[in-house]
Amino acid sequence: LEEYPNTIFSPLILGGDSDPTRIWFAGGRLDMKRGRCEHVGYGMRPGGVLAESATDFITGAAPLMRRTVWDKLGGFDESLFLYWEDVEWSIRAREQGIELRVLSELTVQHLEGGSSSTSKGAVYQYYMARNRLVVCAGRDGFRPLGAGLIESIRVVALSARGSRSGRTARLAASLRGTAHGYASILRR
Repeated sequence: LEEYPNTIFSPLILGGDSDPTRIWFAGGRLDMKRGRCEHVGYGMRPGGVLAESATDFITGAAPLMRRTVWDKLGGFDESLFLYWEDVEWSIRAREQGIELRVLSELTVQHLEGGSSSTSKGAVYQYYMARNRLVVCAGRDGFRPLGAGLIESIRVVALSARGSRSGRTARLAASLRGTAHGYASILRR
């Protein structure tokens, strides 16, 4: 931090409840046109992927920075309850010239699913669908009725995957989140 005072760092993050030896975050890519973010190397073994030193976003799981950087950004946007608040925060950081980097020699363990009672349940589906649209709305490059709409359909379709238990609730939550996200775009 002394050498890079205007930088936010993330360690290499391993974990998730299913396999704590696999990568959860080794950097992030953001495709603003579609409104899609991805964790680099997700699910791979640490030796199989090199963490990206410079990254499009830093996950909120374990950021490391000077207090002055946090204060300059004003923290997370509190209107984004769960999910995408770290992406929005990272976008603001990059707009203000703050670097985002991964330090792959540092590792931490992530206990996935701690934010909601079920890691991919209805709460997750609602806020992931809603917040991606709220965060991307009005930003240069985002295409809400082109590539963004295709991504919204993909997000809703993915909510129905997995266990049959709760499938209807997950799908309904994702549809509600998408509708609320698009409503926020129309209000702009």
